[in-house]
Amino acid sequence: MRTKTNIFYLYFLSLLFNNEVQAQITFSEVMYDVSTQEYHDEFIEIFNISDRDSIDVTGWTFSDSMGIDDILPYQGGNKIGPRRYALILDGSYFNNSETYDSLLTDSLIILKIGDNSFGKNGLSNSKAEWLTVRDSAGQIMAEYTYSIDNRPGFSDEKIDLDNPLDSLNWSNSKVEGGTPGYKNSVALPFYDFGFNEKSFLFPFLIKANEPIKFSIELLNFSIKSVTDSIEIIIYSDIDKDHSYHPHDLLIARKKVLGSAQEIIFDWVSPTPGEHQIIAQLYFHKDEIAENNMTIKTIRVYEQEISLHINEIKFLTVEGEPEWIELINFSKESVLLKNWAVSDLSDTTWVDSLIYIEPGEFIVLCEDTLSDFYRLETKKMIILNKFPTLNDQKDEISLLDPTGKWIEKLHYDRLWLEGEDYRYVSLERIHPLLYENKSENWGPCITPAGATPGESNSIFSELEKSESELTVSPNPFSPDNDGYHDVTIISGQIPETNARIKAEIYDIRGRLIRILRDNVYNGKEFNLVWDGKDNDGRQARIGIYIVYFQALNDRLGTFREMKTTVILAQKL
Repeated sequence: MRTKTNIFYLYFLSLLFNNEVQAQITFSEVMYDVSTQEYHDEFIEIFNISDRDSIDVTGWTFSDSMGIDDILPYQGGNKIGPRRYALILDGSYFNNSETYDSLLTDSLIILKIGDNSFGKNGLSNSKAEWLTVRDSAGQIMAEYTYSIDNRPGFSDEKIDLDNPLDSLNWSNSKVEGGTPGYKNSVALPFYDFGFNEKSFLFPFLIKANEPIKFSIELLNFSIKSVTDSIEIIIYSDIDKDHSYHPHDLLIARKKVLGSAQEIIFDWVSPTPGEHQIIAQLYFHKDEIAENNMTIKTIRVYEQEISLHINEIKFLTVEGEPEWIELINFSKESVLLKNWAVSDLSDTTWVDSLIYIEPGEFIVLCEDTLSDFYRLETKKMIILNKFPTLNDQKDEISLLDPTGKWIEKLHYDRLWLEGEDYRYVSLERIHPLLYENKSENWGPCITPAGATPGESNSIFSELEKSESELTVSPNPFSPDNDGYHDVTIISGQIPETNARIKAEIYDIRGRLIRILRDNVYNGKEFNLVWDGKDNDGRQARIGIYIVYFQALNDRLGTFREMKTTVILAQKL
């Protein structure tokens, strides 16, 4: 099939070399293999490409290189007006067929050949023939060699009538019976804007309530220039009916000038979950509706994606592939496409559209593990180029789709505590324990020597406890008057030191401010909040939730605290 890219190339090439185009008549359609009456229903269509001059066809002839026919008037006279079609029918059509009668308007110029078959014995269905139209002096006015890949009843149609008669500028008719006397079904539209399946470009990782920018490519398939504006709306199709309604989630609406371009949009507050995002354009002159919409399914994650390296098999028996197991400790499923694992020399990205569900394990490997473990195929992802793990020590990283490393550990064969002779896997005691400490890892203790796709043999729950937070003043009013402009969040943890995380959420559960993020701290802590969000903007008046976590890797303790604080204004 001829591609639209080639068509546009020809079109612009013809604009550059338009002075070389001299003939005003072009073949525009050839019906050589009919599905009705073979001896009567073949036709040739020609077109006057001049914008102002009529063409007199008196004394003209048609030839298929095997025979020559006189072209005679039948309806509308001998002259073809500017930008008008003329249909040449077999001489026997008029008394033997009515196939095209409903399509032949009174204003159409209808011509016929002098006998009852085109050329010598009609147009060939099995051999491409060279067709010519000559004027009364014998000069060639139009020529074309048609293709023979059409199904019966489907004509050869020219795509751009003003372009050369190159084979790339022709295609098989989209409609049975062809389009005798009117616009070809494959003709380029005067006005057509649209999208394709690659038009949308979203960030790899989208988190709830974190503003993002995304883009869409607007394509212009038009022949004529456009000065009008085009409206584009972007929405999440809640009811999945591919039509915008007020109950759908409107993301953006924008008007742009009619030209091919990349358009940037802002999504201020993405909502969590899976979205079927639709871009829809509205242009009153647009002739082809089929490409006015494009759809992309995306996942918006909650603020915390808790994906971890859980088990490593770097010592393997003969024939056993190396592998790395991941665990999803999040509260929602995570799409693994574009996540990556790496060592010091190689990085391998997951290119599969596979989700890992909450609490589920997925094994990344260089080859199938079915011969070594009772592991379901759906729990394995075979990577094209798995990193070669060193038997003594190596560095392994887990990277999110933005390329940011989420975890990085420098394992050592000594972490297997003398069990390396059994070729056992290295297991993590708990996914939330710091990944780069040897005391948080150990050798698998099962007879199989590994637990791919299931809970680790040395897994231990973390101790949880609830403690109290103190917030003072509460309420506070950050209005820069020197009185209660900040609030202090205080508390104690039993451990001498721990990694702490402190966050502020609004009453709808949206993350507003991160005060600490995995920072080591002593037994006591005092944190200050000035009432601003992560972007430095003043938060609105209302109730906010303070969420505090403390994790001690050495003791395996995990503590969390929650309380509320009121942001007010002075009366």
